[in-house]
Amino acid sequence: MENCIFCKIISRNEGAFIIYENDYVCCFLDKYPISKGHILVVPKKALSRI
Repeated sequence: MENCIFCKIISRNEGAFIIYENDYVCCFLDKYPISKGHILVVPKKALSRI
């Protein structure tokens, strides 16, 4: 998905502070956090392709 912000972050085409990453997920700080330490955990494989 070319317009997916999460895909752009995972492929390093968009900046993000990545906390953790493995073969399955990418975890990074939310750009607009609700609270301190708000982290997003995003699967690397798009849900539509599972």
